[in-house]
Amino acid sequence: MKKIAMILSALLLVVCVPVTSFAEDVSPYFLTSGYLSMDGNTAICTAYLQAETTNTYVTMKLWHKNSCIKTWTEQGKKTIAMNERVSVKKGEIYKLTIDMTIDGVQQPRIEQSKRC
Repeated sequence: MKKIAMILSALLLVVCVPVTSFAEDVSPYFLTSGYLSMDGNTAICTAYLQAETTNTYVTMKLWHKNSCIKTWTEQGKKTIAMNERVSVKKGEIYKLTIDMTIDGVQQPRIEQSKRC
């Protein structure tokens, strides 16, 4: 019986230690999104960030071919909602890029291309 109790205690210790150390590394909550849409000759560029911190930075850029035609930035808020409109040429392809940083950590870039 003592042998079984020792084995169960050892298993319990092995299972609990990783869970405890993992709980210390929990990242703060955040949500990011962005998209590009077209309405006639207008590109609609949207970025959204929600975080538990005000240490935030968002850069949204609209590209035509290899040239950046418009840049927007916003920072220092727990919630950043950007919705910008730009006149564009029919039949051309445009790309939106969104770079976001939360607490100094660069988030994965959001990219989307659409033809007007």
